[in-house]
Amino acid sequence: MDSFGKVILNLILSPLILLTFFPNAALAKEKDKNINNRPLVTSSDLQTYYFMGGVFLCRSLLDDIDFKTAQKVSIMTVQNIIVTKHERKALDPNNKEITLPDSFLNSTVPFFVTADAVGRCPDKIPKETKKIVNEELKKLEKSMKKKKK
Repeated sequence: MDSFGKVILNLILSPLILLTFFPNAALAKEKDKNINNRPLVTSSDLQTYYFMGGVFLCRSLLDDIDFKTAQKVSIMTVQNIIVTKHERKALDPNNKEITLPDSFLNSTVPFFVTADAVGRCPDKIPKETKKIVNEELKKLEKSMKKKKK
């Protein structure tokens, strides 16, 4: 993409990214009315958010944005959705409300956003990152098989 195209893309995406990071400024009155009735994040929601983060990461890499920068913005976007839309509240497998800990936001979210991107655009992901993600996915798969037994 030429430099003019990148400038146009940045002009289009900048307001969208700002709204993602500062949704309360754009929707303050509506959110105040509904502050205690925010939906709990479900497993399906998390899969959708990981998908969105992975697509955003791959799209950024296709536009020649540095991997670490693209990864950080993608992860922060997903983290922000979980915090602002759901207030970190989730349903556990027993359908009980839980508050997602910092460890979830700082470890699980980055892993699954990056894993989604590895599956989508493996040629754009650094080799070392792909290796780590694939090793961890194998461990997770083994762990899931043991739990089913």
